[in-house]
Amino acid sequence: MDIKCRCNQECIKKPPAVLEEIGYIYSPCDNCPEWNFKKFKPFSEQIDPTQKMNENWGRCSCGRRHLDVVVAHILRIMQEEGVKDEKSTLRDACVPLITPAYPLKDAPYLSKDTLVILSPDLNEKCSKRIFGEVPEVKGVLKGDITDTVGIKDSELSFNKYELLAGCDMRCDLVQTPAGPLCIYKHQGEIHIEFPKPVSPKISTLTRVMSKYEDPKILDCTCGPGTLGIAALK
Repeated sequence: MDIKCRCNQECIKKPPAVLEEIGYIYSPCDNCPEWNFKKFKPFSEQIDPTQKMNENWGRCSCGRRHLDVVVAHILRIMQEEGVKDEKSTLRDACVPLITPAYPLKDAPYLSKDTLVILSPDLNEKCSKRIFGEVPEVKGVLKGDITDTVGIKDSELSFNKYELLAGCDMRCDLVQTPAGPLCIYKHQGEIHIEFPKPVSPKISTLTRVMSKYEDPKILDCTCGPGTLGIAALK
């Protein structure tokens, strides 16, 4: 049985399809240009202010754009919409969350619908422009990464990020001793985790389970069920 995303698009792929492309989806081709923007220097000081930016700016013939180019395009739109000023840096623009996500040694080269972004400064008009003009962006969330999604205390209300445009369904690739897991989540409703080569919580789970002949596992935390699924593997 295939699982459909609530947006009715093909956001959820079967694991074999994800694993087949994961080795090359973010890799540059031989013709992809290298970019060396400084993350903490105002972007407006690193580029001609009259430079026109559209979906093809910085794009290779293979169809990909470097992450920094995509974020720069996003930042330019945010500046034009008045949510960021001319002193803003690439680091100020947003939190970029690739999908599918797995540990990378270098910044990725992105294709269509491979990025969900998070920023506390966005409004609906700006978000719809970003979603409509930056092909790599599949979803735009308003929120602060320092505000944990979920319920942190029984006396507190549920906190989530606000989806302003597109779809926030993402896939994280999590390594386990039994092989990789594709964990899908609506990012606005789930706390953010950045994939690591070795997952500390999976390692802890494996170590605890090894102490028992027939362990029973109850995964009752606020995430997408990573530990429970790993236990079943």
